[in-house]
Amino acid sequence: MKIELYPGRREGKEQFWNFGFSELGLTGFLSDFYEVGKVRLTAFPLGKDYLLNGEVFAPLVLACCRCLETFNSGLKLPLSWVVHRVVAATPEDDLQDGEFEILMEDQELDFTGRLRETIIFNLPVKPLCRLDCKGLCSSCGQNLNLGACRCLKKTEDPRWDALRGLAH
Repeated sequence: MKIELYPGRREGKEQFWNFGFSELGLTGFLSDFYEVGKVRLTAFPLGKDYLLNGEVFAPLVLACCRCLETFNSGLKLPLSWVVHRVVAATPEDDLQDGEFEILMEDQELDFTGRLRETIIFNLPVKPLCRLDCKGLCSSCGQNLNLGACRCLKKTEDPRWDALRGLAH
């Protein structure tokens, strides 16, 4: 995805994009989107530089970390980047966090990689289908959200018998 930057313009120009799951290359991190994602960015001129502000909506399909069922979870994130116009490219080490650079003759900025990073870094660490998810039975693997399992559970683990003998 590319945003057009207009040199000499004084006001910000709002631009919109729709994107699919495959466009961002998220296959190693996620399984799919449940609808198209949306991006809104406004480019504000700051002298020869630009401030890009907006937001992204990523409609994620996630797997619950307790019951392993998939569920839909929309991720709505603010975006804010600074774009420097330069005559010749400088090493990435010289850029601050949240900054881009573009060459003077280029009027477009490809922000696909930065958008991918933003989504990946904001993925939930432990996604839950719901807060009270009961998870899976540790013996038989039954999804306890769908009903109780029928496996026999021992109340005491025989491996602790030697320690129980020391307590008496």
